[in-house]
Amino acid sequence: MDTSDMASDKNIKPMIIENYNCTDIKYPNGKELKVKDNLKLKNDKAGIVEIMAMLEVVKKYFIRDFYEDGFQKRKDILKEIADKLNEKYNNCITLDIKDSYYNMLNIIKKEIIVVDIVKKSMEEIGITPIVKPIRGGTDGVLISYMGIPCPNIGTGSHNFHGVYEYTSLENMEKTCDILVNIVKNVSNIDNKIKVKK
Repeated sequence: MDTSDMASDKNIKPMIIENYNCTDIKYPNGKELKVKDNLKLKNDKAGIVEIMAMLEVVKKYFIRDFYEDGFQKRKDILKEIADKLNEKYNNCITLDIKDSYYNMLNIIKKEIIVVDIVKKSMEEIGITPIVKPIRGGTDGVLISYMGIPCPNIGTGSHNFHGVYEYTSLENMEKTCDILVNIVKNVSNIDNKIKVKK
């Protein structure tokens, strides 16, 4: 609130009124601003009333971990933080945790043959596979939990999720070669991979 009946042609120091409920405003000098007034002040200059309300602030976090117990621990930490802040600030926080994806390892380890197929397909075109755990967040996670074990084979890109993310035509061509080899290698397997229906 930066309206003042003595502020015409002067620097204005804002007056902050928390939880304003549209009633008349009392200035520190004892004078009142009637809400029904047209807010015209000295020299016929209009005062400025700016009523701001913080209706809601929404913060979204993605919680990821390599293992289920670590995943749960991270969720518990958020709950603990929300409880402490609610205790301090009069229950102003609502915490809503929704699981959107998990670690694909839970699915992949039941059908580890899919990893072997990808590794073989890479080696056949001269790429040395590097197998590293990831914490989720890829399409492969969602597809795996829909019933098709789908390890993340990458796209040949670098510097993910930043302004310097890039890939090259050569890397994309190699990725296509890997995919073609995967199809060939899967079609030659006697014991097919189990796909949940």
